[in-house]
Amino acid sequence: MASVSESVISNEIIAFDTLCILAIVLLVACILPVLLTSSIQRSKVWHGLLASWLAYSLSYIILMGHQSGPSPPHTVCVFQTLVIYGAPAVGSVGTACYIIEVFLLIKSSASNSSGPSQTVVQLLVLLPWMIFLSVFAETTFFIATGSVVSRSSNRLYCHLESVVPSIVTTVIVVIAAVTSLALEVTLFYRNIFTARRNRLPINFSVPGGRAIYIRMGFFTMMLFLGILIGILSFFVNTFSIEWGIVLPTAPILVALSFATQKDILRSWSFCYTHCKPS
Repeated sequence: MASVSESVISNEIIAFDTLCILAIVLLVACILPVLLTSSIQRSKVWHGLLASWLAYSLSYIILMGHQSGPSPPHTVCVFQTLVIYGAPAVGSVGTACYIIEVFLLIKSSASNSSGPSQTVVQLLVLLPWMIFLSVFAETTFFIATGSVVSRSSNRLYCHLESVVPSIVTTVIVVIAAVTSLALEVTLFYRNIFTARRNRLPINFSVPGGRAIYIRMGFFTMMLFLGILIGILSFFVNTFSIEWGIVLPTAPILVALSFATQKDILRSWSFCYTHCKPS
């Protein structure tokens, strides 16, 4: 029975690592055409959003190769612990900042005014990483004051035995989710309910607006998934390995929502057609 159990755990660890690598590949596949093709333009906040989820995905593969068997090298375990608490925070805040930018763009388009100022854009780009560094500093403090670092019981990653960093991260994710939801409700009210009340066609204000609304709703569902996982962390010291496998699904879904945009698909189609060996 023990060997069967070990085999199941090993397969689930492989599934977790595979999903993390898939998330990284898909996110890079979204970013590369934008970086290499001048005809595809995206905002700085968009780049920040994908970079935040890329950091999230990378944080979960640090322990790869040391998830089973003897305890992992202490240095590797400490390094992952330092970054893994900030990973959900940077991803959720990055998503909230993207939705804030969309909100400001739609608002300015509706009022025929200029979009968000450069100062606001820079703040939206930097805020997720400021939060990440704050959580990093908090984790460093706990490690420096003697909090035990160990591989979690599900073997997927290293963490602190103290629950305080998990609580802090959960609060950040909840704030990001509530902010995102409030902005989305406001946008839907202004663009759909107001139009129906006035018997006007529904106006999504910006080109591709319908897709933007669908994407924002999709992001909010992911944030609520993060909230659910965060709430569970209040009651259990670590997730079961089955719940742990859910962790890399958020960046995969983010990547797919952008990778399916027509200009990015056309870019990869062109590359496949013209770059494959004859």
